[in-house]
Amino acid sequence: MVNFLISIHKCPQKNQKLITYAMLIHSKRHANLQGVFFMPFKDIATTTGLVEETARNQVNKLIDLGVIEVVERNRIPKGKGLQRKLPNLYRLNIKMAVERESDESKMFVTEQMNNLKSCMMFYFTNRELKKMLPRKQYESLVALAS
Repeated sequence: MVNFLISIHKCPQKNQKLITYAMLIHSKRHANLQGVFFMPFKDIATTTGLVEETARNQVNKLIDLGVIEVVERNRIPKGKGLQRKLPNLYRLNIKMAVERESDESKMFVTEQMNNLKSCMMFYFTNRELKKMLPRKQYESLVALAS
């Protein structure tokens, strides 16, 4: 079994963590064999509940942080009369680790797209979260999980 590890805690802002998690879920469903996928800003905004302009700004910050990589930007469609640009192509900078045995107790499964809080609470203790996250993010995470 292949396990994907991503450093969501490298993202200093709550919205960046939310977008990274949403893109991770989206990439697991829609990426090609090279890990390349597209996700329009409109979809990022809808999935995360953010405003589209905020999603754009945060995605650019994630690119600068090295969490995601832009494979292709400003793609122009082929054909007459097509004015809109195509969505950017992304790849998440994730590490792959191969596990010999599958341990179901260490696997978080969800049907909800925006379930970052439950995911973080599943994988980390309150003490670890308090160390990793800024105070306000930690307090909002723990308060909403209770």
